Amino acid sequence: MRAFLLLALLSIASVALADDFSAERPGFTSGIGTLPQGHSQLEVGYTYLRQGGSFLHRVGDGPLVRLGEKDQTEFRLTLPTFFLSRTAGTTHRDSSDAGLGYKKRLGATTSVTLSSTLPSTGSPALRESHLQPSLEINDERSFGQQWTLQKNLIYTSARQGGTRYDALSAAVNLGYAISPKLATFIEGYVLNRDAPGGERVYFIDSGITLQHRENIQLDLNGGLRLNGSSPRDYFFGFGYVVRS
Repeated sequence: MRAFLLLALLSIASVALADDFSAERPGFTSGIGTLPQGHSQLEVGYTYLRQGGSFLHRVGDGPLVRLGEKDQTEFRLTLPTFFLSRTAGTTHRDSSDAGLGYKKRLGATTSVTLSSTLPSTGSPALRESHLQPSLEINDERSFGQQWTLQKNLIYTSARQGGTRYDALSAAVNLGYAISPKLATFIEGYVLNRDAPGGERVYFIDSGITLQHRENIQLDLNGGLRLNGSSPRDYFFGFGYVVRS
């Protein structure tokens, strides 16, 4: 479940680029942008993660399909992520539950996203048999032509191993547009617990995005956990976004 919560937050993060190319990766914070009506967008990636002394490959990295609707709304489908890890000489291959969501922009600076996992759609080792609903509130402000400040607050009624618990996270992102097609960011993120009875988690991360073509974005990103045992948990990855 720790990996799932991290994955969910990564899958809804964004950096705003020129021409209102609103991609929801990479990072922990979420932009307020929604797709224009009639457009669709696919967002995929790969992340290499060190977590608690184990190493994990996330293939797909929360693949997200977004469908633009009228009135600045969109419907969203999160496809399963494939996890590959190796422990004590044994290779594990698993997949997460899929999910559905709905995003609505409220005015010039705010949006709300409602989402949930779809029960029992992942592999046996990782699936949960109950819904895990989530509410995200996003705020985004621009300062001049180059600086952007994004903030979000996310509540998830999470479940792990049959135990229900409340997961609450918050993040702040400072973005800078180097050019009309190239942007970078730095951000901080906190999660109140990473499992039932788990400890608070703090992360700092950064990344860069490139709008390769009018409808394609590429990204590189990495982050470091600020608390916990040494050596610290960390991650790095890359992503691809295409709009139609």
